[in-house]
Parts: sequence; C-alpha cells; structure tokens
Amino acid sequence: MNRSPFRPWVQRIEALVAAGRARGRVTRAEVEAALGGPATPAALVDEWMAALQAQGIAVAEAEDAVLDATTAGVKRLIERGKVRGYVTFDEVNAALPADRASTELIEDTLSSLGEMGITIIESGTEDDGG
Repeated sequence: MNRSPFRPWVQRIEALVAAGRARGRVTRAEVEAALGGPATPAALVDEWMAALQAQGIAVAEAEDAVLDATTAGVKRLIERGKVRGYVTFDEVNAALPADRASTELIEDTLSSLGEMGITIIESGTEDDGG
C-alpha cells in the first residue's frame, strides 16, 4: 500500500538505461518517453541525454541514426556471442527492438547467430566457465 508514486517513472528510467547499455544507444524520443512524453521540458531531456552519454550510451537525435546504431548493436551482439559462445534473448531483443526492427531482420540475425555457432539462451545465468 505504501507504493511510491515515482515507481513507474523510476522503472521507465531503469528500462531506458538497461536498453541503452545493451544496445549502446537510445533515441531522443525514447528519453522523452521515459521522462513522461513529448511535453517533457527540453532542458530536462538534454540533461538526461548528457547523463546517458556520460555513461557511454550514445543518444541519437533521429531515427535515421538508429539504423546505423542497430547495425552496430548487432555487431556487438555477435562479438559478445563469439567470446561467450552464447547470447541471451534479452540481448537479442535489446539489439533488435521489435518496434524498430523488421521480423525479417530479427529472423536473419537469429539464423546468422546459429550459423556462427552462437547459442541463444533464456537468461544470462548460464555459467560461462569463469
């Protein structure tokens, strides 16, 4: 009953940061959405964009930059998979978000990962020998 009214906002910010870390980038629109929508003051959005960039997360102003970033995200996913021998479904979803990637691109990426001998697992809890 003592649930904080800020919890949904905090969850959106946590999800934005997690997605940004997994993909290596977020868009300005994603930052705005996490902060409450297009009515969010531009200064607050800019402040959060700078904070994300300070954490090594690229922030794209427009969707065109997202296509290049998606390619980079897939490359990072493949590199991670080659090192570990597996990637998680969460990592694939972060690199290829369903709202931005076509079904064909997702299927092609999954197929390519399999052809490279990279297994896709449910979660990152599998022991990777470390």
